[in-house]
Amino acid sequence: MEAIEVDGDMVEIVGPRQAKVASKSQQGMWYAVDLDDGTCTCKGFEIRKNCRHLEAVTGFVSGQKRAAGTGETVLVTLATSRYQNAADIVESGALPVGITVGNPRFKLGYKLACIAKEFAPVGIPREVDDEEFERQYRARLESFGVERLRNRLSDIAIAHDRTYLVLLCYEDLTKPGEICHRRMFAEWWREQTGYVTYELGAPVPETLT
Repeated sequence: MEAIEVDGDMVEIVGPRQAKVASKSQQGMWYAVDLDDGTCTCKGFEIRKNCRHLEAVTGFVSGQKRAAGTGETVLVTLATSRYQNAADIVESGALPVGITVGNPRFKLGYKLACIAKEFAPVGIPREVDDEEFERQYRARLESFGVERLRNRLSDIAIAHDRTYLVLLCYEDLTKPGEICHRRMFAEWWREQTGYVTYELGAPVPETLT
């Protein structure tokens, strides 16, 4: 595919979710963007774990997918769970979507639709404390923004013809003191959209505040 201009950047699509973006400051230099990994080879991404090149390619690919279909987004119902919770996932009928940095290395008992790296804690060091982890994770979500994340969820739903999605990571929240980014996302999403995302298998409150 020939290079095209996207939000002021020259972008060349080289794979289903891979692209090259031309440097504005160094003529002839191109940065490699991989949406599956959520990465870019530019210096800005190395420092901030996000950059305009990644955002340009994400927006372009998302827009292309919607344009190839009806041009519209669909309303998506969300839940969260852990990869190991196969029984509840299968019983729920929800489409399993991973939101982790890497793929699970154990047998799942169901077919995973994809890994949505936009919702994964990409670039956050493991050694940071819980408070700092949440701060950095929320900053990552905000760097994408509600509209782009909503479009990503809609694209997944359209591609698989299912509008009920369950977002998966590893942590067992029945353990005292355990935290996980899937519930951090659920809380951030509620704050931004008003939508409540329940954990599969967890008690549902009788009333909402």
